[in-house]
Amino acid sequence: MDATYSANVDQIDQPVIEAAAERTKVGETIRIRVQPSIFRRAIGQHRMWPGVSWTLDCASPEEAIALREAMRVFFAQTAQVGPVAMRDRLLDLGGVDSQQ
Repeated sequence: MDATYSANVDQIDQPVIEAAAERTKVGETIRIRVQPSIFRRAIGQHRMWPGVSWTLDCASPEEAIALREAMRVFFAQTAQVGPVAMRDRLLDLGGVDSQQ
């Protein structure tokens, strides 16, 4: 397994800062949605993986930026040890149902 991280480092956190500025209520979160896409060689395009997504609500821009960094580290480590080993390591930490 390989993992490649791509980021526009000049403007990487601008969308998070803008989303935080748009919040109008105290305690309103910054909602981040992650949906994987699969490269389809036959059509030469990425297509969303239907029915698979995660929604994460971050309390602040700092938390959203930390989430981005945590995901970068997670995928880099998963590429090194493999997805099954990573899943098993995370399940060993406890607190997560293996069927979620």
